[in-house]
Amino acid sequence: MNSREGKDPEEYYTEGLSYSVKGNFKKAIELYSRAIDLKPNFPEPYFGRGLAHLITGNYEKAIKDFTKAIEIDPSYAKAYNSRGIARAIMGNFAEAIKDYSKAIEIDPLFSEAYYNRGISLANSGKTEEAIKNLETAIKLKPNYAAAMANLGIIYYSKGKKQKAKEWLEKALEIRDLLTEEILREAEKLLENL
Repeated sequence: MNSREGKDPEEYYTEGLSYSVKGNFKKAIELYSRAIDLKPNFPEPYFGRGLAHLITGNYEKAIKDFTKAIEIDPSYAKAYNSRGIARAIMGNFAEAIKDYSKAIEIDPLFSEAYYNRGISLANSGKTEEAIKNLETAIKLKPNYAAAMANLGIIYYSKGKKQKAKEWLEKALEIRDLLTEEILREAEKLLENL
């Protein structure tokens, strides 16, 4: 316990999580930073602050925080995955794919890392590898509608209309984790099939 502040780093971290859940990322970042100041080798506040930066569009800061969390704990699969997301948003698909691959190496059952790697592979023009990753994500998480919808989109782009239709219909049945953008594209493609 730090007597000057009255809280220990774990309390600041927990409070930061609470503010993140409420959507108050400015306050969450402040609290994560306090936890880091008190305990610089504590990876979770770097990860939490990185997520807050990621959500608010501060991708460079997010990457820096995720990298620091990884330096402290090289087995932090979620930090690799999240750093990959930030890199992919910035268009650095090759580095994002490396991060997702490392996350999968650490946690072979990490469905979101397979999904994210599949999306980055698709964005890199590697559709066959993307399909394999999205299928693995679905095997690990059978109701993964976003993976199903993206599989359908990829199959549609390859001219495999029957497979596209099957995956898009499955995705729309479930709708779990479908963003409005993916939902609209899936519905639009199904109209054309």
